[in-house]
Amino acid sequence: MLYYPLINPPRAILHEAALYWDTLATIVPADEVVEFSDDVRTLHDAGLYRPITETPRLELDEVAPVLRQLWSQVPREDLLPPADTARDRRTRIIATKLTPELRAFLIAHGLARPGPDDGELVVSPTTQELVIGLAAPAYATLVGSLHPHTDQATAFRAATQPYTGEVELSTRPRRGTDSVEACWLVTLDNLLPVPAPEVPLDDVLAFRQRHEAERLRLVRGVTRLVRELRAHDDRPGDVLRAVEHELTAALDEFRRAARASRMTWLYRSLAVAIALGATAGVRPEPELSWLLGTVNGIAINIATGELRTSTAGWRHPDVAYLHRAHTRWAG
Repeated sequence: MLYYPLINPPRAILHEAALYWDTLATIVPADEVVEFSDDVRTLHDAGLYRPITETPRLELDEVAPVLRQLWSQVPREDLLPPADTARDRRTRIIATKLTPELRAFLIAHGLARPGPDDGELVVSPTTQELVIGLAAPAYATLVGSLHPHTDQATAFRAATQPYTGEVELSTRPRRGTDSVEACWLVTLDNLLPVPAPEVPLDDVLAFRQRHEAERLRLVRGVTRLVRELRAHDDRPGDVLRAVEHELTAALDEFRRAARASRMTWLYRSLAVAIALGATAGVRPEPELSWLLGTVNGIAINIATGELRTSTAGWRHPDVAYLHRAHTRWAG
């Protein structure tokens, strides 16, 4: 899991990472002292956290047109940096993670200003989400074996929305639509229980250790669902029927373990964008969507769409995740 746009994810994301993804990574500067949260340090000590210090080079002439398209869909006032310079990680971008040209571009357009600390830009939360969201898939590709995850819809849109204009490269023009593929947009409800944010992370790690078998069985079921939907893009209903028993049995086992823990648990909604490749059997029809089924309380909705699959020459991972709202249940 490569979480963006923040260095220190909220506790709900940390809980999900501890239970369902064996590595949590965030983007950090290589040449600065980083103030990690206590929870991130706890994950690091458990061998589950990885700081990403490498930086993909995103040239201005490739990313500026995409940023302009994204900005055109947002009210101008939401993009302007705040007047208050109080330290807030949602209004900062690590300057060294951007090329000098891109930093100058943001400042020249009034969307950033130098921060009170060296190496930082002051931006609005929306600008941060768009800029880091645009870059996040390239970071995931650079380090390999990671998929981008966020809990911010704006950042997810920046990472996945197709670009339909023309990118003027120094060598030749390229249509942004060259890097767009058909995709499944899958929403999973009531499938991945997580402890409520007030539950200490140490308790979640202890649960993980006690119930490793139940945890892994549920992880394998979800992994198989995503993998099979990509492999059999023309038969989503058949895929659901094939994995139904595995998923429901795994979830039943996990629920029993969760209830025995006496912790408070939540169901979080998870949206998954799955690229289907250039030769996919499904044609993107953004208006088409349907409920694949409700199985043992699990609701799986699927729609066709289009997904941007490269940014500035960096091929994206085939799967991207958006973590959404939660509902409470008695664990």
